[in-house]
Amino acid sequence: MTVVQRIAVFAAVLVAVFAIAFWVGGTFGPNPDLVVLAGWMRILTLSFLGWFPSMVVNLHPALPGEFPGTLAIERAFRESREGNRDSTGVMVHLVPDEGVDNGPVLATARVDILPTDTLDTLCERVHAAEHHLLVDTLHRLCAERLTERTPSPRNGA
Repeated sequence: MTVVQRIAVFAAVLVAVFAIAFWVGGTFGPNPDLVVLAGWMRILTLSFLGWFPSMVVNLHPALPGEFPGTLAIERAFRESREGNRDSTGVMVHLVPDEGVDNGPVLATARVDILPTDTLDTLCERVHAAEHHLLVDTLHRLCAERLTERTPSPRNGA
């Protein structure tokens, strides 16, 4: 199982646990700093997202505004073979509402589509870019959140 597949399973379980906690207990127990969607492939409702404002992060295998939804890599590959593009990319973005892959962008990475690419080789490079971008973005977000919470020695907080 690849890293993204493991993250996808973890994210699905995490969201399912929160959803069950909400519906069973009427409130969420632990207060997560982030809810990460990697391979989730589902639209979350506003009632769910309302519990996690500015905390739901999604990984998508396309650049902002390009190929929202499913089969993004396949669509980019097809356009490249039609002579209409020579690159694609990946993005990590916030999920503020029920829109599909259109939330505020946290990070992007470009991936060239090579003339020798097959769909499989392009998928491999896109997924590798996703792995790096997601880890780097989550590292940055966690560091920022820790910095916000760390008491300052000057103010004694």
